[in-house]
Amino acid sequence: MNIPEREQGQGLVEYALLLALIALIVLAILTLLGAQVVLAFARVAGGLNGDVLDAANGDRAVLVSYDGGPSGSGACSGNISNLRFVAVDNNGAVITNDTASATLVVSGQPQGSVSGTAGSSGLATASGSYSVSGICPLQITLK
Repeated sequence: MNIPEREQGQGLVEYALLLALIALIVLAILTLLGAQVVLAFARVAGGLNGDVLDAANGDRAVLVSYDGGPSGSGACSGNISNLRFVAVDNNGAVITNDTASATLVVSGQPQGSVSGTAGSSGLATASGSYSVSGICPLQITLK
């Protein structure tokens, strides 16, 4: 009786090819939906900081992060820089590959405007330094 030899490693190669195919599909989907993924992330990050993004109510941008920050007890003051934000147009679509601008709001008071160029994902960075002050703790948002 002749017993056929088993092929070793075939299953591992098939799993590796399947994993590579799935990775390519996920990469293609994220490339197509990149701006929407950034928008969803920005809404969550902004919501945690009390910043909302609702174009219907005039909220046109959400602050994702910034460098620096105010300090002090009672009255806070300081500079913030490199504001990273996501802005939407009148229809609620993410602004990509264009200039995006918003109003910097500190503890409910407008402090001036910021602008930056949004990349293909919709994430914009407003370079420069912005002076902020108010009663601690400051709530820094964009509108």
